[in-house]
Amino acid sequence: MIITYAIRSEIMKKLNHRYVLHIPLYKNTNGNLEEIEMDEILKELIERLDEKAHDSFYFTKVESHYKKRSFDELLLCVFSDSEDIEEIFRMWFVENNHILGQEAFGFEHNNTLCIEDLSH
Repeated sequence: MIITYAIRSEIMKKLNHRYVLHIPLYKNTNGNLEEIEMDEILKELIERLDEKAHDSFYFTKVESHYKKRSFDELLLCVFSDSEDIEEIFRMWFVENNHILGQEAFGFEHNNTLCIEDLSH
């Protein structure tokens, strides 16, 4: 039994960073929520993750609440053994904010929620 465990622990890979990226599906245009066309920019984000060998993740659609508004968003959960997910997401979000139209973006890293202001 101990030998089996030793062999398994040698081949087991531990991904100790958990990122949850908050991806909006709507933007606020003059007080109205407008659906964002996501297909192409989501494909781009997935390609960026794949390029860095982050090829295991999942999406969850959730209802979120912010500033007295209720809207749907995607949560992209990525487990990784590196910390480059944060930079990949930040660059993708900033480069595509002309489409996303957000004043801030958020992601979770392990047990911490990080919110970056884009309005400045």
